[in-house]
Amino acid sequence: MVKLKYAAQTAEQWYGEEIRLYAQIYQQVKSHEEVKEQFFQQNLLNEVRQSSAERRFNRFARRANLLGDEGLRLLNTATIEDADALILMSYLKAYRFSFEFVFEYLINKYNDSEPIVYAAEIDQFYERKHSHFPNELNWSYESRKRMKSQLIKMLLNGQLIGKNSSDNYKLQKLLLSEDVQDFFLNNRPFDTIVL
Repeated sequence: MVKLKYAAQTAEQWYGEEIRLYAQIYQQVKSHEEVKEQFFQQNLLNEVRQSSAERRFNRFARRANLLGDEGLRLLNTATIEDADALILMSYLKAYRFSFEFVFEYLINKYNDSEPIVYAAEIDQFYERKHSHFPNELNWSYESRKRMKSQLIKMLLNGQLIGKNSSDNYKLQKLLLSEDVQDFFLNNRPFDTIVL
């Protein structure tokens, strides 16, 4: 996987419906350009302003593209749990900090007898990364706060964590259908988060 620059993804959303619709259209037309055309010609995003539609489309289209042809094919027919996992995968592939938090930090917690994740651990991980990349990870307090909230939301939606209380979460492995599990197993390091 290509190393992305760190980006404070504070405006990112789950985009589950949009990415699933992208996958559905892609299976019909097999062209990312034609998918884009259909989104705008049919105003599938119901945006009033073209600039808003383009900004929103670019955010989720980038993530959909990161799934590749096979991921989009699987997403098109996925169960809710499989779709959540694939959308989480697209998010993690798109954002370096979130990817590293999961695969450098969280993954090690699977070995704990009770794999509990505290919200404050995201701050600690940020500080550790900031000490290694001070020029790249120079986010404001507000950006870090929004990013932490967003990362927790994404991990909850993707079912990688489950809520225990307001500040701690249970880390869980993803239970997926056979086809989607195979897709994760063939996409290192995502093989480490499935049962």
